[in-house]
Amino acid sequence: MKSLRIILVFLLLKAGYSVTFAASPVAENISFELGNFKNWTGSSWIYSVYPDMYPTTTPVIGTDFNRHEIISNTSYTDPNTDNKLLAIPPGYKHSARLGNATTGCHHQSLTYKLLVDERNPLLIWRFAVVMQNPIQKHTEETKPYFKISIKDNQNTPVATCTEYSVISDMSLPGFNIYYPPGYDPADSLTNSGISPILWRDWTTVGINLSDYIGKEITLEFTSADCAQGGHYCYAYFVAECKPLQLMVDFCANETQAVLTAPEGFLSYKWLTPDNKIHYGRTLNVSDPIEHADYSCSLSSEMGCSATIKSQIYHFNPTIDFIGNTVNCDSNVIQFNNLTTFADNDYLKYEWDFGDGTSSTEKNPVHRFNINGKHLVNLAVGSEISSCKSYFSKQVEAFSKSNVKLVGENTYCKGSTTTLSVLGASHYLWNTGDTTATIDVGEDNIYSVRGFSDDRNCFSEPLVMQVSQEPEMDVKIEGNSMICYGDSVFITASGALSYLWDTGAKTAGIYIKEGRKYLVQCSNERGCTRTFSFTADKYNYPLANFNQSASVIDIHHNLIRFNVVQPEPNVNYEWNFGDGSTASGNSVTHSFNIVDDQPFFDVELKAVNVADCKTYSSGKVNVEPFIPNVFSPNSDGKNDLFMPGFNIQIFDRNGVEMFNGTTGWDGKYEGKAVGPDTYFYIIRYINYEMKSEIKKGYITLLK
Repeated sequence: MKSLRIILVFLLLKAGYSVTFAASPVAENISFELGNFKNWTGSSWIYSVYPDMYPTTTPVIGTDFNRHEIISNTSYTDPNTDNKLLAIPPGYKHSARLGNATTGCHHQSLTYKLLVDERNPLLIWRFAVVMQNPIQKHTEETKPYFKISIKDNQNTPVATCTEYSVISDMSLPGFNIYYPPGYDPADSLTNSGISPILWRDWTTVGINLSDYIGKEITLEFTSADCAQGGHYCYAYFVAECKPLQLMVDFCANETQAVLTAPEGFLSYKWLTPDNKIHYGRTLNVSDPIEHADYSCSLSSEMGCSATIKSQIYHFNPTIDFIGNTVNCDSNVIQFNNLTTFADNDYLKYEWDFGDGTSSTEKNPVHRFNINGKHLVNLAVGSEISSCKSYFSKQVEAFSKSNVKLVGENTYCKGSTTTLSVLGASHYLWNTGDTTATIDVGEDNIYSVRGFSDDRNCFSEPLVMQVSQEPEMDVKIEGNSMICYGDSVFITASGALSYLWDTGAKTAGIYIKEGRKYLVQCSNERGCTRTFSFTADKYNYPLANFNQSASVIDIHHNLIRFNVVQPEPNVNYEWNFGDGSTASGNSVTHSFNIVDDQPFFDVELKAVNVADCKTYSSGKVNVEPFIPNVFSPNSDGKNDLFMPGFNIQIFDRNGVEMFNGTTGWDGKYEGKAVGPDTYFYIIRYINYEMKSEIKKGYITLLK
């Protein structure tokens, strides 16, 4: 099998700009970005020149883990290259390994059917090959090999430059040689079956597929062990589709442009508008001539060449967009992208909706979870430049069912209540207001509708009836009259909280000054009202009095009592100490003398309108009245002598006639005695609470 040369042909195309946006889904999983073989078809078979040892088999369709493997460890190195070959090329997360390091005439392939897209006609593949070189003599047809081919739907090679084949040979250009442990290069014939290993590091190849835009082609990668079953060959590879353009990075406000040609070529030659020549894949141009042609001639490894031209100009697109409500009850916005630029066909868009979601569509449709304004960011770049421009704008997400009217439906007297509507950015009240909140202080029915920015959607009218909060029924209870030097407790009720002008925040307080007290009362809704309580301060009244006599007896006991300097609006109350009371500033009293009572405590109480009380007291002394005559004739008059006193009665002869406290009834031993004069001894307690004895004579009459 002869090696086929690689030929790369590029069209002369105007360059634009590229950006690090998400790749176009033109060729899904062509670079194994999904970490699997989706859209790839595998097959495997055995081909041998020794059918008795390795019978040739019919290809089996499907990926075989042992022969088709996804590599996902970006740090993995191939041990058969002395760990010098990375199994995944830089910048990629996965690669495919076709074949393995076991022997046995294994042949295997992977194919991919690609519909060529006009925006991405450049096919880039990257491959690395590892194969043993047989030390024994093998024909070319039986050696290990690796092959890449691109064919149309007629199974015809796309072009002469679209096939690549390499057969094991120690002189292969671009390959490294690794001698495994135990191999002696000086004695190749006696190495006990150990073969040198040929390996090629990652190689990038570009193929122009512009002639096949809109058509389907097939990519086929094949690796094969030797047909004698003793030597292996396997390969790693990835592929991707890209625009066939020069990359021109000339961002806004920059003075230097960077032009980059497609990778996968051996040499690059640039020609600037001033006819200067430069080499290398990248060209840096200071103060470039805008809208002048810059060209790059490219040559492949096998000598094919092409030229790409581009005009340089600043990447400074005019960015704008609008968002229109699609569904009035779902927060769905249709974005209309109004961005304009010279190379509109290559523009790329990245939307950030501000809610953790994004889109790369030109005119996306997005549903927001929350009503209201959302800051949406749009980054605009190009497939052929790393430059980006940014634009931010607020859009309104609207769902009529999410428009809400909130606020207190009552207001405090002399104040207002605030009504607020949520869920939109435009409102119309029946008051004519267009703000989100209004303050109202009148009894009325208030309604409002929210509507979208584009006025395509309106909510249903939201209604709230507002009325004044009922008056607080606050009562302040307590004595409003304060006696001088005293305090009284007053209590407010009927509110939620209180604040007195004394600073107290309790419902009840002690007061001791005569003045108006103010208390600010608040209810559950926060309404406040101030109430007052007036207290008057009073002096204590005077209670001085005099009396007409201080000593009385049983028959002379009428005394007058007079208040000294009586005051208006003062009540005077007397307690005479004998169970009797009276009122007035001047009173007379006849005492009810009880047996042997030596004195009476007289008390005067002066009480004013504030119930301020003053007390004073005095004594009335009682002396026993001893008559000199009595008549025990049962007529109800003077029938007893000195009842209530401890008395002894003696006749003229010294005979004791009576001894007791019941009073003498003129009898001795139950019989009445005759009229005569008798001697008495009386013992009693005087008003000074001292024992006293009085002696004398009493005449008994009939």
